[in-house]
Amino acid sequence: LKMRASTKSERSYLKTAQTGLQFSVSRHANQAQYYLPAFIKLASVFNDGDWKFIDCVDISHFNGKHTNAACVRFSSGGPLKSSFRSYNLDTGNDDYASMRSFIEKRFNPGKPSSLLPPNLLLIDGGRGQLSSVYQALQKTSVEKLHLLSICKAPGRKSGEESYYMLSLDQGVTKVE
Repeated sequence: LKMRASTKSERSYLKTAQTGLQFSVSRHANQAQYYLPAFIKLASVFNDGDWKFIDCVDISHFNGKHTNAACVRFSSGGPLKSSFRSYNLDTGNDDYASMRSFIEKRFNPGKPSSLLPPNLLLIDGGRGQLSSVYQALQKTSVEKLHLLSICKAPGRKSGEESYYMLSLDQGVTKVE
């Protein structure tokens, strides 16, 4: 990037902009090196092709009130912050109902989303949450979507989580 600046302040501004651009390009390249292998591995686990997006969803509430579903999106280049979404839910502390309500809002056929459906929906929860999402998806027009749920181990011991995967056309599988 070469531009001519006529004053000292313009040169300083230009140098700062070039440094920012170099940092941004470097950060993007580093993220791609981290996320791309994960995308390729997950696509191969599901016997699927080139993936574009993974959405991750988690439900939170405050003493059974103010229930919210947070959905973050990743591409092979890293997080896509402009695609992050939050959904207010009226489901109290019922995690299964909250997952179903999230799916109804996120994939509502009567109100098309500006976001393309993801290749994978990563769910914080176990088999019950996965089943709730699957049931709700049956009422939508989403045809091809893979699901992966992560269930915390007893005592929340890191590294001992259980994983369940599902493709809309293949059923549930526990990953060993």
